[in-house]
Amino acid sequence: MKTSNAATSKITKDRLCEALSYDQETGMFRWVSCSARNVKNGDAAGTIDSKGYRTIRVDYVVHKAHRLAWLYVYGELPSGVIDHINGDRGDNRIANLRDATHAINCQNVRKANKNNTSGLLGAQKARTKWNAVIFPTVRNTFWADSIRRRPLTQPTRRPSGFCTQEECCEV
Repeated sequence: MKTSNAATSKITKDRLCEALSYDQETGMFRWVSCSARNVKNGDAAGTIDSKGYRTIRVDYVVHKAHRLAWLYVYGELPSGVIDHINGDRGDNRIANLRDATHAINCQNVRKANKNNTSGLLGAQKARTKWNAVIFPTVRNTFWADSIRRRPLTQPTRRPSGFCTQEECCEV
C-alpha cells in the first residue's frame, strides 16, 4: 500500500473534489464518486490507522485526511506538517488544523513518552536528583538547574512569557 507524503503525492484539488466532499464544520469526508463495489456515494470516506489518524485511499494512494482537508480548503498541500491544535488526531475540522513546523508540532505533546520513568513532561533524572527542562527551540534550552549546574537561587535565562516565582505569586 502506497502512502502519500509531500514528495510523492500527485493529487490535485480538482481530483480531490471529483472524488470527495468535505464538511468544514465536522471534518468529515464523504464519497462523491467511488468505483469500489462496497462503497456508496455519500458514505464516510477512509479508515482509522493504528496511530489514530483517518486515512483515505484516492487513486490507489493512501492519504492522511488532515492533509486532504488542507488541500480541499486552501488549494495546495501544506508546506510543513499539519498540527491538530487540540491534539485529537481524529478531529479534522479545518479550524483545528494548522500548517506548522515539526518543532511546533512537537510542542503539542499531551502525555509523557512510554519510556519516561517519571511520568511527567519536562522532568529528567540527572544521577540522584530531578531537573525540570523546557525546550522552547532547538538552540535555547532552559534548565531549572541549568547546564552549568548553577543553583536555582541564581538568576538564569528564561523564555519570554514565563514568569518568576515572585511574578507568579502576585496574581
